[in-house]
Amino acid sequence: MEPTPSLTIDTVSAAVNGSPEALTALGRAPHHELLAASGESPLILGRDAVAAVLDGMAAGSVSGADAQAWASFVRWGYINPEPGGTRPLSIDYDPAAEDAIVEVVGRLDEIGDLIDGEEPGPDELANLRAALYT
Repeated sequence: MEPTPSLTIDTVSAAVNGSPEALTALGRAPHHELLAASGESPLILGRDAVAAVLDGMAAGSVSGADAQAWASFVRWGYINPEPGGTRPLSIDYDPAAEDAIVEVVGRLDEIGDLIDGEEPGPDELANLRAALYT
């Protein structure tokens, strides 16, 4: 197994903003490295990042599994829980779109669940995206 490159706040921020490559890099690292990389920097999830994930799903460049992993990360603040408890990263949602962001992130985090775990189709993706900007 190749060593995990040092994480930076830029990598953590890129993952919050929907970068699949950055999320993959975070997934290779133990959680304590994510905490160290984020430090005291505020992490804020905005509507444009959420829309980019939805747009990626609609275009086929973001899989349902990747969208679910991203949503789980921005919802719960961790990817790889550690034994003995995991202190999540603090990820705030843009107050101007918080309710819509919560709805979309919650919906994407459900992908793969036994009940209501289907990937959103084109119409639902469009409706979720539109809700971010109303």
